[in-house]
Amino acid sequence: MRSLSCMAALPFLAAIANAQVKPPGAPWLVIGSSRQLRVSLDTATIRRDTIGTRVWMRFDYTEPQPVPSGTGAREGASFVRTDVQQYLDCASQRVRDIELQLFDATGRQVGDTTWQPPRWLLFSRHPLDKYFRLACDGLRASGK
Repeated sequence: MRSLSCMAALPFLAAIANAQVKPPGAPWLVIGSSRQLRVSLDTATIRRDTIGTRVWMRFDYTEPQPVPSGTGAREGASFVRTDVQQYLDCASQRVRDIELQLFDATGRQVGDTTWQPPRWLLFSRHPLDKYFRLACDGLRASGK
């Protein structure tokens, strides 16, 4: 399957504030935000197993983004939200991509990718490096 490298061109490498905010009653912990993007960690679905810590991360964009090829989306589709399932190994600073889902402004899923088999990659070699570090900080802050 394809990797997230095509995502590197998307404008979510903006400066991220280190604010960690969890709306009352909501499982999503905001781990970073900028004018273009809000990044959250789903604290309700965090699972630890023999492989690592399985998490869902959400990327909410203020402007529609073009859907990358290879995600099963129709040509010309755009998205405003990305949900990404990952295995994180915060101690070793590595990640395994599991699944990517893209959603349009109506909440309809417009694309997805599942990596088979997922492989470990150092945070520093992944385009989402900064966000995995923020997720690890969020995991520590939430006690998960």
